[in-house]
Amino acid sequence: MVKTRSGREIVLPDSEEDAAITAAAMSDPDALPLTEAELAELRPARGRPAAAIKRPPLSIQVEADVWAHPRTSCKD
Repeated sequence: MVKTRSGREIVLPDSEEDAAITAAAMSDPDALPLTEAELAELRPARGRPAAAIKRPPLSIQVEADVWAHPRTSCKD
């Protein structure tokens, strides 16, 4: 049993259970582990994923009194 920093306790499998899990995973052709070459090609994901729909930028002009109204009306 392993205790995390948050205090949660995690039960780890013993060596027999671990061997059975590994054997089951290795027998599944759709879930084979990555090779060393595949692992070397991996790159960390950074940034936000590209949007499916590209939207054009929008610019509007707002009068100063319209812009000031929500700020003054929210002060209760």
